[in-house]
Formats: sequence, structure tokens, C-alpha cells
Amino acid sequence: MYSCERCDTRFGRHVASEVCPRCLARDGVRVPLTFSLLKEQSPVPTPTRSEDGLEAAVRRGLATGAR
Repeated sequence: MYSCERCDTRFGRHVASEVCPRCLARDGVRVPLTFSLLKEQSPVPTPTRSEDGLEAAVRRGLATGAR
């Protein structure tokens, strides 16, 4: 497993580059990928309700009378 320390994207063992393709394409930054056999998985975060999601945007639109 390869991973990028900058954006925390993980790639399988068949990556075509030694640098993170995501950081290179998005920001033009060449960040070397780090290889590890087993990387500790962080627990999956529990979803929480927030006012930043699509549902909240729809509610705000309905509250202001937008259609």
C-alpha cells in the first residue's frame, strides 16, 4: 500500500508513479509516496448532522422562498 503524507490518499501496489498523482494534478506539487505493508486504519467516523450538507442547503432555500 502506498500513501501520500500530504493529502492522505492511499494507492494500491500498482501505482504508475513514485509521486502522488493527486497532488501533482491538483496542486502541481511532487510529493513522494510512502510504502507500508500494513498501515493502521483509523476508525470510520460516525456521521453527524451538520448545517453544511445538501439537506441543510435545501432547508435554507425553502426558508428563503427559493424554488
